[in-house]
Amino acid sequence: MPPDALSPKQRTTLLSLTALVGLTRFIPLSLGPWDWDEVLFCLAIGDYNVAAHQPHPAGFPLFVLLGKMARFFTDSDFHALQAINVIASILLFPAVFAVARSFRFDFLGSLAAALFFVFLPNVWFYGGTAFSDPVGMLLFLIAIAAYLVAGTSPRRYLTASVIMAAGILVRPQNAVVAVFPWTIATVRMFRARRWRAVIAA
Repeated sequence: MPPDALSPKQRTTLLSLTALVGLTRFIPLSLGPWDWDEVLFCLAIGDYNVAAHQPHPAGFPLFVLLGKMARFFTDSDFHALQAINVIASILLFPAVFAVARSFRFDFLGSLAAALFFVFLPNVWFYGGTAFSDPVGMLLFLIAIAAYLVAGTSPRRYLTASVIMAAGILVRPQNAVVAVFPWTIATVRMFRARRWRAVIAA
């Protein structure tokens, strides 16, 4: 079942902290590619060819597609991918908060978990680069929260599965983090005899 709804004061606190955390995401912005993987992602914006390692396997197709879309609003391939990561990094704070709430943390515990997470060195660093990590983290975290609050609702279960699939299209090697919540949700669906939803997912 979904966690308890937030009070107006709690919603205001969450939104305010999200905005403040969002401002900090502009501090670690990289001035250019830091690693060869970023160069491969940038090359894929112009010519997506996994066989030529643009980017390297498994191809990260959704990440590259998002970069191609962002390219219309930026001055370079690198900045297109970096912009996607900045947006994802800003959204990581409410995403981790949602995961903590789905695990039945109280409001302050959920805020603390989210604050600790978004200021971890790797989260902080990758948020200013052109790596696929921030977007992948965001999608898998949202999928985890969605699975845990889905109950026996086919619509919620399917929504969580679509988000997980999007995460796999961004960063497939991280899919293992969502296996446990997926298993919980799927067992619930089987017990409720929601066969069609499981097959569709």
